[in-house]
Amino acid sequence: MSDIYDKFDGRCGYCGCDLNPNLYVLSKVNPLDADSLIVPACDICTSEKGKKNSIDFKNYIIKKAEEFGKRRDVIHMVRFGLISTNIKYKTFFSFYYEMKGNHV
Repeated sequence: MSDIYDKFDGRCGYCGCDLNPNLYVLSKVNPLDADSLIVPACDICTSEKGKKNSIDFKNYIIKKAEEFGKRRDVIHMVRFGLISTNIKYKTFFSFYYEMKGNHV
């Protein structure tokens, strides 16, 4: 295991999910910044983040959450009572690395 993996307790630096110690990527929080914080990342966050900086990645996630509630299949699941109707969208959240006290 790497020092970075250990620093984040084996969790994704973005979503906080548990990482397989053999299957994670080291990700620069702000790819264009040479001194950017490097965090371990799961495959989903790595794929979704791409080359986005931390602010753009947060905005992307918020937009996806808002779009999720408008999808026909989600609306249908609500009608059948399979998921809750009281979905509230947050416009602010913290990445795991921020909750650990690592800020960029």
